[in-house]
Amino acid sequence: MTEQTFKVGDKATHRYHGTVEVTYGPYKDSMGETLYMMRFSGEAEQAVSPSMLTPLPAFAVGDVVTLSTTGSRATVEYGPFDDRDVYLVKLVEPPADVDGAWTFTALAHIMTKVVEPEPVKVGDRVKVLVADPGNSLSVRFVDRVGVLDRVGAGRTSTPYLVKFGDGPHGAADGTWYCDSVEKVGDETSADTFEYDGVTYEYGVRYTDNDGDPWTFKRSTVHGQPVSDNSSCFIGDSIASAVRDYGPLTKHTA
Repeated sequence: MTEQTFKVGDKATHRYHGTVEVTYGPYKDSMGETLYMMRFSGEAEQAVSPSMLTPLPAFAVGDVVTLSTTGSRATVEYGPFDDRDVYLVKLVEPPADVDGAWTFTALAHIMTKVVEPEPVKVGDRVKVLVADPGNSLSVRFVDRVGVLDRVGAGRTSTPYLVKFGDGPHGAADGTWYCDSVEKVGDETSADTFEYDGVTYEYGVRYTDNDGDPWTFKRSTVHGQPVSDNSSCFIGDSIASAVRDYGPLTKHTA
């Protein structure tokens, strides 16, 4: 029998303890046995032999998936079976071929679970994806992070009122109605930083108003972002770069 393998972050069913999560491994103990460190309920961790574990199925009944072979969406009706790699699925929309089947089997490797974006609510920190397509001034708000101040209010387009500061509506530090936003975490991730409501990435090239390049790193002295030696000026703060040469645009070429 082939030994099951896992990677950090995988979840599995323990023979006696239900669902557990891999936190480290695989590794060999002093006797040469393969083990994994697993997190049990209550955050307790314990070394476990893979023989005690059964991988959780990749999909569950009711999951909506996209089929890579056709791009169609389908709902998982049953499975897995045939060594955990086959599922019975039912198309969400009618098949392109009028004589085509609605329900059929599909292999796990052609299925991708559809994860709906987390809904946003007033008070959430959000990133602007699309501001107002009909207003040329709205481009300055794209990719900025603010607080969702209002949703809807009878508007069929640009329903999200995002607040970037205490300034008046339309000002850079005020509010703006936006068409599409996504929720962001309360903390900036380790490889990004935020300045004046805009999220920047360390190590990514930006272009200023004159077309000159800027790339930022975390200072080893004070931990704040400063321009590195691939920038047109070295050691400048993000505040200085934006104030004197901004706006900075992410380089996409």
